[in-house]
Amino acid sequence: MLRAGSYHERVFIPQGKELTIQSYPGEAVWFDGSSTVTGWTAAGSAWVAPGWNFDFDSRVSFTAGSDESSRWLDPAYPMAGHPEQVWVDGVKLTEVGSLGEVTKGKFFTDTAGNRLVIGTNPSGHDVRASTLEKAIQIQGAGSTVRGLGVRNYADHLATLGTVSAEMPNITLENLVVQDNATMGVEVWAKGATFRNLTVSGNGMLGLNASKSDDLHITDSVFSGNNSEHFKDAPASGGAKLHNSTGVLIENSLFDSNVSGGLWFDVSMRNATVVNTTVSNNGSTGMEVELSQGILLAGNYFVGNERAGLEIYDAGGVQAWNNVVADNELYSVRMLQDARVNSDAAVPWQLRGVTLRNNIIDTTPTAVVPILVQDLTATRYANDWDISLDGNLYHRSSASAPSNFAYWANGKTGLTSFKTLATFTNATGNDTHSKLVDGAEVLTADYALTGAGSDATKGVARALPPAVANALGVATSWAKVGPAEPFEP
Repeated sequence: MLRAGSYHERVFIPQGKELTIQSYPGEAVWFDGSSTVTGWTAAGSAWVAPGWNFDFDSRVSFTAGSDESSRWLDPAYPMAGHPEQVWVDGVKLTEVGSLGEVTKGKFFTDTAGNRLVIGTNPSGHDVRASTLEKAIQIQGAGSTVRGLGVRNYADHLATLGTVSAEMPNITLENLVVQDNATMGVEVWAKGATFRNLTVSGNGMLGLNASKSDDLHITDSVFSGNNSEHFKDAPASGGAKLHNSTGVLIENSLFDSNVSGGLWFDVSMRNATVVNTTVSNNGSTGMEVELSQGILLAGNYFVGNERAGLEIYDAGGVQAWNNVVADNELYSVRMLQDARVNSDAAVPWQLRGVTLRNNIIDTTPTAVVPILVQDLTATRYANDWDISLDGNLYHRSSASAPSNFAYWANGKTGLTSFKTLATFTNATGNDTHSKLVDGAEVLTADYALTGAGSDATKGVARALPPAVANALGVATSWAKVGPAEPFEP
């Protein structure tokens, strides 16, 4: 039990120790990786603190000592992989790569001269800089960490998270993990429970999960991550999960991450995302890639800068009763490329995708509401067991966007359909769905308008038991859109 205060340290729970670390009831406890910097002297238009003996690893790779920076770094943000961080009165400064680049609001770490140089006058102000790499490493199976804040650590990618859950059945709850240099939370063990987490402002990625079967994330927020502007891929944004079975994410928010919101990649199996909002992210909101057996039910995929929902080389995806709206380029985007997996259980094939009872509201400047594309231009969407029905579609007019769907058609590439009727006639899909051109079907809070409610009559399809169970409703509940209201 920790009393109120700021703790500048690293904590390690070793194997064989099942411990609970928590704050004293009603008291605020922070693990803080930064230290106060004093002894500043003016040097031209900058200020210098001598005796700076911290030289953090700027090589970007999950493997210590290896450098894959070109794979991860956007050339427009070359300093993203440098874990150094400096704040003046809580305002973060921007790191630059040379002394000559230092101006107000920027800093440079002169490792050769053991100096920290800033361009903001420190006189009368609190200057802090990151001096520790990692906060909490948990190798004690069954341990719990709760009620703490973790901030300002200078972690790099090979640190494997500012907070890491490395053994089975670890619980993290009521934690704030914010403003760390690279990654907030990492987990690579089964049976973890993450509850009431706020993971925000981390430099590359909020959460990374691998080989984390039966991970349960609930009532958590992942926002503003990738603040250092790493490339979208291999990994950045709110959360990326891979090689895991039985993951459940519910009642959570993935919002305003600089790149993607929530990404399932490489052999995710039998996972569920329910009653969750994925909104205002700088790339695709929800991406399901190279995975199999994913249920998406009662979610809001809204306001994202690329696609609301992207299904890429993934099969057995069930998307029921979601709202997909206000996404800039695509509402729902399905892709197949040349990749094939030798594991027949997760073949990395776009097959057996079902979209039912969704509200798909497309911005007038978007490319298209529904895109199904074979990037090899050799195969046909009609052969992929893609089933769409019971959906309510909306666009502001029949010409905005002018196409309702693009559909993979072998060597011809894509066949376009202007209307729902022509799409249904050609593919047999969406026989009970409706397309509204004109009157708004959603309010600003993504509830049905009167016109939208009228348009849903006779549209919704009956729920399978697994979907009804995920949504917490009876199988007789037949409506379009989520059971729970939008929570921004």
